[in-house]
Amino acid sequence: MLFSSPNCSVSINKLSFCLQRLNVNIKQCRYKHRTLKKSYETLGLREDCEDEDLRLAFVHLAKQYHPDSGSSRANSMKFSEIESAYRLIQRERSSCKEDNDSLLEVEEFDIKHTAPQHRHFLAYDTGIGTLSERQRRHTRERAQKAIDNVMEHRLQKIQAAERNTLVGMDKRRAGDVKTRFGIDRLVEDLIQESMNKGEFKDLPGMGKPLRDRASAQNPYVDFVTHKLNE
Repeated sequence: MLFSSPNCSVSINKLSFCLQRLNVNIKQCRYKHRTLKKSYETLGLREDCEDEDLRLAFVHLAKQYHPDSGSSRANSMKFSEIESAYRLIQRERSSCKEDNDSLLEVEEFDIKHTAPQHRHFLAYDTGIGTLSERQRRHTRERAQKAIDNVMEHRLQKIQAAERNTLVGMDKRRAGDVKTRFGIDRLVEDLIQESMNKGEFKDLPGMGKPLRDRASAQNPYVDFVTHKLNE
């Protein structure tokens, strides 16, 4: 004797419901395909025609069957059938394009999502926080680093200008010292040469010791007053 469990009966009911839904979907797909095929036949086109061919065929037939076209073949019923067929094909093609675009978007998202998670932390340097937070922090750090580099460059230019100015001043001062020392040596050489020639022998006090000015000067009078008194 066979006994049916409640779980088994529930599974059978679900299976039968799924089969019914499947049959309904199959019937709908067949009806949709027949209707779409009839629409292409109404426009006189193949199912694999281009969008431009579809538009041109509709325009050509509309000029013939539109009630206001003034044509001998003008027919409002025929024009309505042609317009309905054209709209149906357009909706079907737009739906197919949207489905394809959504599939591409899902695939791209899956590829990005399945990338190793540690690669997110390799971007925007290291640190804690979400990807957007680390991106903002990385942007701020780059901006601050750029500002620091600009300030450092300006400071180096100022220091270089000051250094060049100081070097030029040192060179000019060194030239002055060399010139003064050169003149002093030249004067000393000329004096020594004149003394050797005896040109200073006619000066008063020649060959005599210098006067002792320290003993003749009043120690309580400053040098300037003493010279004025003389």
